[in-house]
Amino acid sequence: VEFLRRVGAIELSKEEKLTPLGRHLARLPIGNVQIGKMVLLSAILGCVTPVVTIAAMLSAKSPFLSPSDRREEANTCREKFSKGKSDHLTLYEVSKAFYEAQKRGQSNARKFCAQNFLSYNTLKLLKPTVGQYLQALGDSGFLGDAHSSQLRNSLRVPQKYDRNSSKERVVTSVLGAGLYPNILRVKAPKIMIKTAHGAVAIENSAKELKYYTKSLGRAFLHPRSINFNQNSYDSVWLAYSQIVETKKLYVHDSTQISPYALLLFGDPAEVDVQNRTISVDRWIRFTAPARIAVIVRALRDELAKLLETKIEHPATDVSEYPVTQ
Repeated sequence: VEFLRRVGAIELSKEEKLTPLGRHLARLPIGNVQIGKMVLLSAILGCVTPVVTIAAMLSAKSPFLSPSDRREEANTCREKFSKGKSDHLTLYEVSKAFYEAQKRGQSNARKFCAQNFLSYNTLKLLKPTVGQYLQALGDSGFLGDAHSSQLRNSLRVPQKYDRNSSKERVVTSVLGAGLYPNILRVKAPKIMIKTAHGAVAIENSAKELKYYTKSLGRAFLHPRSINFNQNSYDSVWLAYSQIVETKKLYVHDSTQISPYALLLFGDPAEVDVQNRTISVDRWIRFTAPARIAVIVRALRDELAKLLETKIEHPATDVSEYPVTQ
């Protein structure tokens, strides 16, 4: 129940009633609440096609095959599809490549999968699942007057609901907003060496990076993750889909996300004017002057009003609202 409250699906009151978001999530054919929230947000922020495709792929088995006797080859093939320090965007790249192969016939699609260590049986089910999710969005009114049956068959989304699909930062922000509070912090040691010109920081290796969750402590990226061999990030924050404990606490499917995504879509931000910090969930902290904190809070309030309007009245067209631009 506490988790459902945190993602906004249940009211904070003792009655534990479903919120408008919770009612829409209950109607979606998606068992995972976080993935469902991601799908709804994609319609509001204009990146439906990539996010719905990723959601469909997360709801199925991984398309990547890794035979024990050819694991290195399989890893090399997977790297070809890597995008944006993100397992989720990598999945989307796989889907696009598979669709292109399908255009030349199913035998060509099978050959493509065999050459790239991908499961044809998993990927051939992708279009029906995407169609089902799009139809559900259409039935809920989130895609305006688009006919849900046409959405299911064509997989073509009206342009205004895909206006930001090519903007990687928007897509990863929606992923992060949906997957929150599944957040990792990346910590890298700062190693200095002395040179004739003074001390200089040297680049970390992937093994030197450490990953932490708030409640479970240290975690490890799964060796099959695109980020497993990353030795640097533009942001110290990753969103993840799943965490599994075997010999270690392994994170599956992670994505580097902007700090702004956490400020706008995470728990309400707390501002410490004296120490010039903004914190989310009491562990995601940013240094910022008070002026920036005020702007972030105002923007967050406007975004919250917009999301509330769209969730309560799905047919409302929010594509021209300044806060979504």
